[in-house]
Amino acid sequence: MNARTNLVVAAALFASLTGCVRVEMPSHMVSDAVDAGKDLFHSVKRAVTQDVNLDEVESNSAGSEFRLAKSGTADMPVAELKRACLDTLVAETRLRVGSDALEYRVTEQRVESKEDVGVYAICEIAVMRPRTLASTTPADPKAL
Repeated sequence: MNARTNLVVAAALFASLTGCVRVEMPSHMVSDAVDAGKDLFHSVKRAVTQDVNLDEVESNSAGSEFRLAKSGTADMPVAELKRACLDTLVAETRLRVGSDALEYRVTEQRVESKEDVGVYAICEIAVMRPRTLASTTPADPKAL
């Protein structure tokens, strides 16, 4: 066999092999990676700059985690400030999600103090899922 024949055989073999392999990526993989990157960037930025947006509810890009820094007074008991923060955050999250019944878990709750801001509580919740009437009511009325 000459070099030309070898080249043609190698090209045909390569073309047949590459046509048999197909790699696909889930369509949501890129958007999920972008959302995760944004969340990571904002959490690092908040930790580095120590910016505090008082009394403003923030959420991640997926809308599953909500955070609030609630202002308080120096003479306010810590437990009361934490409770006020959590109550305000849950009420605002219910409005944003559009459901009165909400399953969530508290992921962060602490009290801090800064000279320029004063005393404030930070609370964060992760929404498991909003409970709807359909999910809490049996589908079969005979099951009651």
